[in-house]
Amino acid sequence: MKDDLSLLERFNLMDYSLLLCVDENPKWIKNMDGREREWIEQYFRSNQKTRHTFLSRGCRFIYHLSIIDYL
Repeated sequence: MKDDLSLLERFNLMDYSLLLCVDENPKWIKNMDGREREWIEQYFRSNQKTRHTFLSRGCRFIYHLSIIDYL
């Protein structure tokens, strides 16, 4: 571990892993129109619990991002 950290420090680098979780949006409606999509986007923004959660462009999926194994 010390050797790894020494190498990273010498080259001014950072080591991390990105964890991505994809959930199906329970509010998603098949063949929805623009008003329904807008409602889902507003609902998501008002109930968003963290800044690491994102709604997919089609509103079907919710992405959760996290950095792990940070050195």
